Amino acid sequence: MIIEGVVSFSDLPYTITEEKTKNIITWNNGWFSSLELTPSTRLQHVFALGVNFLGDREPQYLNRAYARQHSRVFHSASDVPDSQSGRELSDFGAWFDEIQQTLYLSRDIFGVIPTYYIHIPGSFVAFSTSLVSLLKMPICRPYLQLDSDRIVSYSRFRGDQSSSYSSGTFFKNIKTVLPGHVISITSEKVTTKRFASFDPSKWSHLHSIEDYAKAFKDLFFKSVEQNIGQDGAKLGAHLSGGMDSSSISAVVKAIDPELSLHTLYLDTKTKYSDEIQFAGEVAEKIRSIHHEVPPSNEDFEMISRYTSVYGHPECMVISPSSQGSLMEFASHLGCKILLIGHDGDSVVGSGLEKLTKAYFERNWAELKALIIKRAPYASINRAIPQWGSLNIDEKIRQYTKHLIVSKFFEQTRRLKPFEIVKLLNESSREMDVSLWHFFSAGLQRLWKKLIRTKTLEATILKPEFAAVKVIKRENLADLLRGDLPVNYKVWFDDVFNGQTIIASEQFFALGNHYGLENRFPFYDKDLFELCISVPMEIKFGRGIGREHFREAMKGLLPETVRSRPNKANFSIYGREAALRLYHQSKELMNDGSNIVWNFIDQQKYIESAKILVDPSASESNHTLSQFHVTRAISLAIWFHWLKKNDLLLTAS
Repeated sequence: MIIEGVVSFSDLPYTITEEKTKNIITWNNGWFSSLELTPSTRLQHVFALGVNFLGDREPQYLNRAYARQHSRVFHSASDVPDSQSGRELSDFGAWFDEIQQTLYLSRDIFGVIPTYYIHIPGSFVAFSTSLVSLLKMPICRPYLQLDSDRIVSYSRFRGDQSSSYSSGTFFKNIKTVLPGHVISITSEKVTTKRFASFDPSKWSHLHSIEDYAKAFKDLFFKSVEQNIGQDGAKLGAHLSGGMDSSSISAVVKAIDPELSLHTLYLDTKTKYSDEIQFAGEVAEKIRSIHHEVPPSNEDFEMISRYTSVYGHPECMVISPSSQGSLMEFASHLGCKILLIGHDGDSVVGSGLEKLTKAYFERNWAELKALIIKRAPYASINRAIPQWGSLNIDEKIRQYTKHLIVSKFFEQTRRLKPFEIVKLLNESSREMDVSLWHFFSAGLQRLWKKLIRTKTLEATILKPEFAAVKVIKRENLADLLRGDLPVNYKVWFDDVFNGQTIIASEQFFALGNHYGLENRFPFYDKDLFELCISVPMEIKFGRGIGREHFREAMKGLLPETVRSRPNKANFSIYGREAALRLYHQSKELMNDGSNIVWNFIDQQKYIESAKILVDPSASESNHTLSQFHVTRAISLAIWFHWLKKNDLLLTAS
């Protein structure tokens, strides 16, 4: 589904770019169009799409069925809600008021539908839900300018995905509408308003685990049912064997036991990510049509193809061949909707942060009680290889040492020297952890840091770009949190960060590519408000975490899945995919004329690649090298695509 349009504020000529467009509205100085690539599915998250005209011409809608069913459409500035009005849009929308010569664009709260726009004051504004389509509009081409700051942050380890989502893109003149916001665009300016507001206090009447579980179950069932739709479209669901995807599939079948649900398991055949047994148990219990899907090994080809779909470099840390293979398989099955547990962890919350809170507050008695609950379910096999064979008492002792030492070093970054000494002595005394464990861990950390400094840096950018201080842009998480107390900040940071929302944007683009619609049942405003209202001690529960969620799924999931304390780790698969990508991209990376070498230091890239292929390198260096190599190749693929499509102009 692509929705786009152009408004010319001058005599600048414009053309309609999509010849296959069936739904179109035109007027004297502009046009709107929509191309629905999945005609059998309803448009989720879509609000009013239309124009309010001059003179006697009646308002016209692209989505006429929606307009007939909803009176909540806006025709002028006075109709545009904001966070103070008590009314919310909650969905994507585009409306042009010809009388006021003003374009309004709104974006759904969780940013499921990307909304890109370019505004040249006094000249024109163009928008699209497809960055590629916007880039290829003839009216936009003269203004395509690469944003070197975004390229720099993209190339820094944890510099791009750890930050909050902002309106910037890889192109200086192209912006995105922030989720939960509406913008109004006139000839000369762009004005942004937040319309989303959150009220977790509406759940203050709940108290017990049973209360929260029932509320969660009711809201989750409602969200899943809305995502299934009523149009009978063939339905698929990603089933990894974890809590999130398993719960979605189980609820689908609980709502409609006769529905033919295709569940898809990604079989990577790698250690730590093997959940085939759990997925099989769920599929058997709910009687779904189950498929085990191998991921494609053609990582270079897939990233190249997907880059031409995104219009920007691949932003996921792990190769997109995993999710892409699932979508491709679902498309071949004829599925028009694919349900995914995307961001379930962040929306639901675990409550395990209560351990950090207790340590930060020096609440030693509570921390000891929490550790006794948590230790039997913790998984620290990498730190303590014999962990699985330890008895409960020994697990509690070892987990206490591991947790306290790690939390101590987390705290030292923000403390003065005398405060560090005080905390060290207090932690050792109160939690019965020998000072030797702290000193030993400190020496190990120092040694690893020295070794890593000799081999890899946090960036492989050229010195002139590595030294750039990227200007901080707006913080979406803080904007959406509004007046809520700062203790809610962690939940908003988890859900509205750059990595998560960019992943949603890529899911949207790939859905269009494969002719299906990716849907995320955990993205429900009421469900999110409920989850951030649940007290940490209830979420923490028995020590597994997510207790309100687990309680809600009683009877719906196999107990082995509902109560499993751990989840898959894709680090080995990620490295294998990065190795394949490195070998498959050698021809491209040997091209000295690729603009990637204007930004990336070629010698540092070669050094990173050597570490990536070295099986004896440390895990931390493998992580860094995987990031550097993957990002450099993704940039090179993007620059190659831009050049091939005559879209490569200037960088600033």
